[in-house]
Amino acid sequence: LAKRFLTVHDALALGMRFPATRVGLELGAKKFVEWMAQADVAPTDGGDDISQLLRPLSMWEVTQLYQVLANQGKFEKLYTLRFIENQAGDILFRHEEKQGEKTLLDPVVADQITLTLASAAREGRARTLWTDLAFPAPAAGMVGYSVGYRDAWFAGYTPSLVGAVWVGYDNGQKIADKRIARNAAVPIWNDVMRAVLKKDPSGAEFAMP
Repeated sequence: LAKRFLTVHDALALGMRFPATRVGLELGAKKFVEWMAQADVAPTDGGDDISQLLRPLSMWEVTQLYQVLANQGKFEKLYTLRFIENQAGDILFRHEEKQGEKTLLDPVVADQITLTLASAAREGRARTLWTDLAFPAPAAGMVGYSVGYRDAWFAGYTPSLVGAVWVGYDNGQKIADKRIARNAAVPIWNDVMRAVLKKDPSGAEFAMP
């Protein structure tokens, strides 16, 4: 992917922020902010559309957005608890699934973004998932890190699972230099997803747009 002139696909696979920001501005920041609100990533108080587009997201919000991509453009609200059961076997709480999904992206568009993120995992910014860890299933995802390398994360998905991992210190300490920090979360994501896939192997492939 080492080219002077890049397609949007290659630029995003390499994790280049400026092309992604330019595409967002060309399409309109307001449109992105409204779309993210529909995906349950609500705008913060104050600030214009540009600042909302560029604001940091929590790992919960990132995972919610990746869920839309993994589900071919369909939105399903994330939740943390499926049910709570006491020692007697009584169900004290059960999450109630809401009927009716809403489509936020054309499935073809979602599948194309998945191919881009799969390229990131194979030969782009997150290629350590394949080159060093030999992840055993199709995967799409992207690494990220904060200014000063105080935080690092990897969000990604297989055809059946979505997951995100954050790495960092609670005192704001720098994790390591850029080379180490930007991939710090990938081995953890690899270990967790491998363990889950052993219990629930799907054998599925990503859909082709």
